Amino acid sequence: MTLYEQVESVSLSRTENQFDRSVRLQQWKRRLPNTVSILVMTVTTIPLLFLYIWLVLISFSDGFVGGIIPTSFTLHNWSFLWSKLEINGYVYPNIWVVFGNTLLIAICISVLEVSFSVAAGYVLSRGNFPGSGILLQSTLLTHAFPAITGLIAAFYILNTVGLINTLTGIILLKAFTGIGMSTWLIKGFFDEVPRQLEWAASVDGSSRFQTFFKYTCRMCGRALSL
Repeated sequence: MTLYEQVESVSLSRTENQFDRSVRLQQWKRRLPNTVSILVMTVTTIPLLFLYIWLVLISFSDGFVGGIIPTSFTLHNWSFLWSKLEINGYVYPNIWVVFGNTLLIAICISVLEVSFSVAAGYVLSRGNFPGSGILLQSTLLTHAFPAITGLIAAFYILNTVGLINTLTGIILLKAFTGIGMSTWLIKGFFDEVPRQLEWAASVDGSSRFQTFFKYTCRMCGRALSL
């Protein structure tokens, strides 16, 4: 190897080393913000993580040594899962009864609110009848005033029909107070579905209900699930 070739080889290796260093430096600069963010979030999350761990440990223990180390294992704090809960002489109902009632209320409210809102939203979106604009604007009246303003009226109605302190009264009250806003939102999603799609379905022999359920609702499936 000649002297020229040796010099050229050394200069080439130096150039490659400098290029590698610059690439590593650029990569390090790009990763630095993410690394700092991860470190900050980790440091701030560790105390919260220990707090949740401590809550779990204290639920299975009668006491702690130094407020950290559990002294004994017990399931007394979880007895509400299989027996009634008594606090200061007051006996609370079984947790599974409460859970079942909550689940029933949630399912019934969802079914009623979605069913009525979808039907009303579709009619307001596709229908062209006198007063449709006023009817659409009136759907927002349920949210134009604070909910507390309708408390007396709701109590009077439920008391008149004998639905005070019943699951049916809670379901009907909650469902129908949310139909107004839900109708307004769903009507907007129906407006985005092209009418030509429904026309094409009717030309192919689909009835109004078939077009609604098979095409329009399917196009708005994600919106309806929300």
